[in-house]
Amino acid sequence: MHEVDMMHKGQYLITFIHPASPVNHEMVKKLAAAGVISLTLDGIPRISRAQNMDALTSMSTCAGYKGILMAANDLSIFMPQMFTAVGMLKPAKVLVIGVGVAGLQALATAKRLGAITYALDIRPAAVEQSKSLGAKVIEFDIIAEVKVAEGGYANKLSDEWLNKERQVLSDIIADMDIVFCSALIPGKVAPVVLTEEMVKTMKKGSVIVDISIDQGGNCAITTSGEKEVKHGVMIQGIKNIPGLLPTSSTWMFANNVYNLVKYLTKDAQIYLDMNDEIVRSILVTHNGEIVHSGTKEAMGIN
Repeated sequence: MHEVDMMHKGQYLITFIHPASPVNHEMVKKLAAAGVISLTLDGIPRISRAQNMDALTSMSTCAGYKGILMAANDLSIFMPQMFTAVGMLKPAKVLVIGVGVAGLQALATAKRLGAITYALDIRPAAVEQSKSLGAKVIEFDIIAEVKVAEGGYANKLSDEWLNKERQVLSDIIADMDIVFCSALIPGKVAPVVLTEEMVKTMKKGSVIVDISIDQGGNCAITTSGEKEVKHGVMIQGIKNIPGLLPTSSTWMFANNVYNLVKYLTKDAQIYLDMNDEIVRSILVTHNGEIVHSGTKEAMGIN
């Protein structure tokens, strides 16, 4: 039995739903049909008053840190520069695509482990933050109007700009030992920035960690929920990476959910103000209908 079949009309569901991801579309339709009022934590806007309820930021911090440790564990070479009895071994090269919270934590962790770090992001603020962590920024010349969406997130790129980004990556991807993929667009399917042809050019024994897999993944051949070697490259599509840091992630998550429920509660009842930016961003199903804009776009609903 599907979990939704055990739910009832008027029940509230507050969790990470990732409603725009195609793999979750049937579940979202079932939630609407069952009359469940569902709110997705990955839709919390990145604004100051929502900071303490932003579970995506909390879990991204965990995923960025643990994701790099997972990559280092599967990598076929040392991460730091090593001086041995038979000579010097060069440090690993780590590329982070999408330098949000997870990406910045990945850069910082890779740097601590002694790797040479590189970063690619279309947002000027993310570029500056990457440089502050000692990363070499991959230059991608893109017009200002298409860089940044509401809330400081990356904008969804047109096919033309996405192809230009892939071209920039294809020139450097073969030189990387670890590629950490964390490019996301809130409420929408993750952009595919690594094609199978690009993976084929990578070194044998290198690693791709695709933490965007919950929203479809940034690599075209990532297997959801698994890690597999394809074309000699270990591709990790492990889900729920924060669950691998259970004590820290649970403490953060519990506080985020508490703060959200407290915010939504008026006179001991949950009250959904449709004019509130936070409510509009997180509400997925309500009154038997799918109301989340990014999900409707992904499903082709007008």
